[in-house]
Amino acid sequence: MHDADHVHLAERGRAHDLGPGDRHRGQHRRDAGVHDLHRGPDGAGHDDHHDLQRRPHEHRDAVDRVHDDGTDDAAEDADDDGLSNAGEIRAGTNPRDTDSDDDGTNDAAEDADGDGVSNEVEDYSGTNPGDDDSDDDGVKDGSEAAGAIVSYVGGVLVFRQGDGTEVSGLVDGSTELECVVANGSEAEGDACLPLLVAGSFVREIEFESGAAPQPIKKLQLGAA
Repeated sequence: MHDADHVHLAERGRAHDLGPGDRHRGQHRRDAGVHDLHRGPDGAGHDDHHDLQRRPHEHRDAVDRVHDDGTDDAAEDADDDGLSNAGEIRAGTNPRDTDSDDDGTNDAAEDADGDGVSNEVEDYSGTNPGDDDSDDDGVKDGSEAAGAIVSYVGGVLVFRQGDGTEVSGLVDGSTELECVVANGSEAEGDACLPLLVAGSFVREIEFESGAAPQPIKKLQLGAA
C-alpha cells in the first residue's frame, strides 16, 4: 500500500502537512441567517448591524426584506468581500466594509475568533466565526476540521482549508468514508455520500500517492 499523505488542520499558526495536491482558488458559498441590514426589525430605519450585536439571536429570523430578489439579505454580500452579511454579523465585522479593521486584510480572510479557521470558511461551513468553539465541546473549531468542501463533481473533491488553500483529490470505490451525520451519530460508507456537498466539513483526509488528482485513501466528514 502506498504511504498516505495526511492532511489535518493544526492549531492556529502551525504549518499544514498537505502533501502534493492540486491547489487553486475557487468560489465561495454564501450562508444565510440574519435580518436585512438596511432597516431594523422594527422598521424604524436602525442599522441592523448595531441591533444584531445587541440581539444576536435575531439572526435566525432571516427574511428577504430589502431587495426582494429571492435571496435572503443575510445570504448576500453587501460589500462583496467574500463573507456573507450573516457571517459578518457573527464575526463582528462590518457588512458594508471589506476591511473593517483597516489592517489591509479582507474580512473574509480574517480569523475573528482565533480558532485557526478563516471567517469565510466558518461562514459556509456552518460554524460561528465569532466563537472559537461553536459546538461548546471543549475543542476549538480549527482543531476539529481540516477544511470544508468547495465542490464535488465527477468524483473529484475540492476542499478549502482555514488558510484559504484549496486541495483536490479523487474519491473512488476504495476510499474509506466516515462521517458524523446531522443527529450526531457516526456512519460510514454510502451513508456518508449525502455529505459530499459544498459546505460539509472535511475533518480528516489521507491521500494515496499518485498523479493529480490524487486518490483519497480516507475521508472523514462532518455535517455542514
